[in-house]
Amino acid sequence: TKLILLDSLLQERNALEMFRGKFEQQALFFWCALQILMKECSSSVSLVAVVVPHYKQRGDNATLLCKVKYEGSQLYSLKWYKDEVEFYRFQPWQNDKPQVFNVPGIKLDMDKIGPTEIVLRKVNFHSTGIYRCEVTTANFEILEKYARMTIIELPKKAPTITTINGIKEYEVGDMLQLNCSSEPSRPAADLKWEINKEFVPENHYIFNEKIQHNRKLWVTRIGLQIRLTGEHFHWGKLKVACIGEIKALVWDKVVENIYMENPVGTMAVLESSEGYWIANKSEPRRRRNVLLLLSALVFIIKLT
Repeated sequence: TKLILLDSLLQERNALEMFRGKFEQQALFFWCALQILMKECSSSVSLVAVVVPHYKQRGDNATLLCKVKYEGSQLYSLKWYKDEVEFYRFQPWQNDKPQVFNVPGIKLDMDKIGPTEIVLRKVNFHSTGIYRCEVTTANFEILEKYARMTIIELPKKAPTITTINGIKEYEVGDMLQLNCSSEPSRPAADLKWEINKEFVPENHYIFNEKIQHNRKLWVTRIGLQIRLTGEHFHWGKLKVACIGEIKALVWDKVVENIYMENPVGTMAVLESSEGYWIANKSEPRRRRNVLLLLSALVFIIKLT
């Protein structure tokens, strides 16, 4: 009886070892298959491009594109962030309808919403910021790109030049004093003086200030004070221009990781306009006095 019991125990142990061996083989097979599947998912999902307008006029629509290549269930999610706050989420495995979250400055056009392309309706100054498209693959690999968009308000017309003393005739040696004001805009305009197509050095600016207008827009004012020389006149004319430029920071390229690389940007000129002021060159005072004296003598001679 003991021998029979011992033989039975040996058979059960052998059976358990065979089962454990088969289980380990099956587990290894599924693990290898999962690794292969994960590699295929990783290689078959790619974030091709992120397209965000550098700048938009307030009230316009803005189209954001996150171009992704994927097949079937290889895409886990696609999300949009503004200044690291999520406002859009698309998860094809959950449902076909994207999720939208309330974020200041973000108002999506639900009639033009798609998995990879969205439209912001009537952007405002709160829409300015850094936008990030984040793509997560089926094996939870994260691909992302950053871009910047600035919302602007261009001035309605060119800068305006006004004279302090109302004089419209000048001669060499006179002191020229003028003021220039830009129309309300955002960002504030950069103003500079020009006389007969030559820029005036800033040491002749008596003030250069930016004033807030209606809490959202800005007005720029500059003053000019300069002693006139013969080089300032051209064919008897004194032509002064006040040049206004609207500039905004534009990134040179889309950034893949804003925390690992410093975005390189330039101040791009979005609009340039000029306001003009023209004065005549008057005769020198000595010559005017001589002419007046001669005219008086001629008048006296005629009377006699």
